Amino acid sequence: MITPLSLFELNSLARKSLKESLPDTYWVQAEISDVHANVVSGHCYLEFIEKNPRNNTLIAKARGTIWANVFQLLKPYFEESTGQPFVSGIKVLVKVRG
Repeated sequence: MITPLSLFELNSLARKSLKESLPDTYWVQAEISDVHANVVSGHCYLEFIEKNPRNNTLIAKARGTIWANVFQLLKPYFEESTGQPFVSGIKVLVKVRG
């Protein structure tokens, strides 16, 4: 009989495998498909996507968080430096932690 893994066990195995095979931080290029700044906490919640350049279908999606103490500095810096608002639909290069 097959003993199934719990969802927690599967997530733990995936996290361990990624941690062992990737550096602590790395750069990722993606499009922001959703940006939500929480007015209470100040945190910014994002959804990143990648589309197939040939047919524009979605091939990858991930969520991210920018903590309030970073977001309060990053958003105005980004907007002043690029001349564009920090909104959905822009392509970004982000440094992420595994």
